[in-house]
Amino acid sequence: MSSGVGFAVGVTVMPVSPPSEWELVDPEPLPRLGEPLSGWLPARRSAGEAAGLLGQIVVAEAQLAALRAELVRDLAAVRPAPADPLPGGHGAGVVGPVGVSEFLPDELAAIQNCSRASAVTLLEHAELLTTVLPGTRRALATGELDRPRAHAIAAEVAATGRETDPAVIA
Repeated sequence: MSSGVGFAVGVTVMPVSPPSEWELVDPEPLPRLGEPLSGWLPARRSAGEAAGLLGQIVVAEAQLAALRAELVRDLAAVRPAPADPLPGGHGAGVVGPVGVSEFLPDELAAIQNCSRASAVTLLEHAELLTTVLPGTRRALATGELDRPRAHAIAAEVAATGRETDPAVIA
């Protein structure tokens, strides 16, 4: 008899189906920051291909704008203003949407790498698109309405006030 350490190996056999075609294809490489997107496209494009790509970009920008509005509202929802000083009181912020922290525009400006004024406008438009103009937001999210038109509608409603008859806004 021998004394010492022994090893054992266990093997399990089970039927496995072959991989599907999509599993065999390598995934697209992720774009690197700073790499122009035009590098992903063929060097030469016909006028029809360029026009088609431009149309896709408009739809993608609209969908991203709708997503941005939703994300801004999500951020605003977790930054309420109850702990902030009351408007007009000592230490109160001057500019910014009602009901959210006075520091949210600054935070959003840092996140978006934009000015505080642009962040305030973004907050106002996001709030209008998600509450007062849900139809406009839906059209933006599906790409039926482009981003400049949706923001022009939101800016007009912001300028005329929320007291406008909803039938007129619709």
